[in-house]
Amino acid sequence: MTPVRPIATVVIPTYDGVQTLAAQLRSLAQQDVAAFEVVVADNGSSDGTPHLARNVADRLGLDLRLVDAPEPGIGPARNAGAAAASADVLLFLDQDDRVSPGYVRTMTEALMHAEAVGARMDTSGNPPAARRARGPMIQERGLARSPFTWSYGCALGVRADVFAEVGGFPQVTRRGAEDVGLGYLLHRRGCRWAFVPEAVVHYRLRSGVRENYRQGRAYAMAGAVLYEHLRSTYPDDAAVEALRPRVTGLAGGTRLVLATRSRGDLAKAALFWGRRAGTARWLLDNRRPRQAA
Repeated sequence: MTPVRPIATVVIPTYDGVQTLAAQLRSLAQQDVAAFEVVVADNGSSDGTPHLARNVADRLGLDLRLVDAPEPGIGPARNAGAAAASADVLLFLDQDDRVSPGYVRTMTEALMHAEAVGARMDTSGNPPAARRARGPMIQERGLARSPFTWSYGCALGVRADVFAEVGGFPQVTRRGAEDVGLGYLLHRRGCRWAFVPEAVVHYRLRSGVRENYRQGRAYAMAGAVLYEHLRSTYPDDAAVEALRPRVTGLAGGTRLVLATRSRGDLAKAALFWGRRAGTARWLLDNRRPRQAA
């Protein structure tokens, strides 16, 4: 009997995901279609994540494969998972979120008419402090369009041939901004995008002060590294130069600190100052010597 080709490959990069991955896998087991596969790309976990993934998949009846993604970073892990896919549609998720029951079907259907799609991101299930710290997500009502269209990598779908054509996620950053980089490559290709509000990613926010500071710092440094990479590769592209204010700004923040009244406000300030610390570190590391007169 000829095996049924999956309608989509769900790619999940994972690193030490024992505490969170099972919930994402359970949400995939509740999909209203069955003919899809899950590829979990393990990025060097040391907490038993591969064992957990196999056990959960066997118990839930998921078509799941584990692949090794030894190069550090979420971009390389996503690419390793995509390389192992057997479907014509790639759906990228993260290990610590959950998806709605119609997610795979609606994202796959949308990719019949578009080349890349983004799902709606819902944060309503998070504690109030976490939601106050992060504020509204870009992808709650539509796709990001600054300065080109892109989707968060945890809520993204791309046709496999298009993904391969642009070379996948840029692998210059280790934590964050790889989705912005892919968006830029798709922008250069003239990719047709669509927003799929019926497909929902229940996004997990960080609520702790330390977590938010570290996340903000990592995101800022990753964005700056991506900007430098794109600027050196495509030096005359205005879309690349439009990214510069996002990765070099250090102004502001006093009002944010003065307005701190609650744990949520404190976490919000930590995220902000984490971003500023990451930016400052990148600027310090990339100082250019003055030209001699």
